[in-house]
Amino acid sequence: MGSENPNPQNPSCKIMTFRPTFEEFRDFGKYIAYIESQGAHRAGLAKVIPPKEWKPRKTYDDIDDMVVPAPIQQVVTGQSGLFTQYNIQKKPMTVGEYRRLANSEKYCTPRHQDFEDLERKYWKNLTFVSPIYGADISGSLYDADVDEWNIGNLNTLLDMVEHECGIIIEGVNTPYLYFGMWKTTFAWHTEDMDLYSINYLHFGEPKSWYAIPPEHGKRLERLAKDHPGGWRVHDHISLWLPCWIQPRLQLCRVDELCHPAVDRLRQNGYTVHLPEGYGEDLDGCICEGAAAGALRIMETRKRYHCLGPHETHSPDQPGAGCLE
Repeated sequence: MGSENPNPQNPSCKIMTFRPTFEEFRDFGKYIAYIESQGAHRAGLAKVIPPKEWKPRKTYDDIDDMVVPAPIQQVVTGQSGLFTQYNIQKKPMTVGEYRRLANSEKYCTPRHQDFEDLERKYWKNLTFVSPIYGADISGSLYDADVDEWNIGNLNTLLDMVEHECGIIIEGVNTPYLYFGMWKTTFAWHTEDMDLYSINYLHFGEPKSWYAIPPEHGKRLERLAKDHPGGWRVHDHISLWLPCWIQPRLQLCRVDELCHPAVDRLRQNGYTVHLPEGYGEDLDGCICEGAAAGALRIMETRKRYHCLGPHETHSPDQPGAGCLE
């Protein structure tokens, strides 16, 4: 099994990267079980790089006429490392129109020297030039004949809910598409019902993910609760922090929160979010090289654990998604 991490227990809770062979890649459930056996769940997030011979779609040159039905403008307010986002719905646009917008001088990734330089620019300019996000769009870009890791057909318990009961829960047992540009962001959150989720970056510039390991999730909750409006509970089953907490602020509060792990997802890569871990994703925050096109197309859905309840968590230790 291809992994870049020699320690199977992952005691430091680092985000792990896996590179399966094509044969290993064929069995989705078996490989997810394998990455857990290597300690991937300790970070709450893992990255899987598919084998080079695997392709989810022959071409992306034919998607410009697809419609983004309800793009949102992400207006951010705040200061001193804590920010809140407000969404303003815009009129529908095609992917071609969105692509031109994302690549325009107003919205494209700024010039920068390296990742650290661009990350500083992200946090410094977060409240200026509100980006447009094409989020939560039902659909898939996988070719119909793709069997391996097809987000529209992962052969999990959630697929059985659809096939045997006829129940469709959009974004949970069906795929969602996300069209992002420089600075479009999804705030800190755990997944609904502590489900796993899986994301595939089909096209475009790299994307960065911050992750808080499940064993430190309560610290993030305490930090958010210190600020009015910093956290919300949805239906008592999922926890969402509608705030963006700059890592610099977290480092200053070492009594409250450990520094989050950060990783970069490049085109043609998967991220797997494991139960109870907090995550935040930043489009464009890690684009490297000269300023260029900023469009990103990501596909995602949630899923149940293939093997049932999480065997590696201590039953008497609540995770980040549990409410006390």
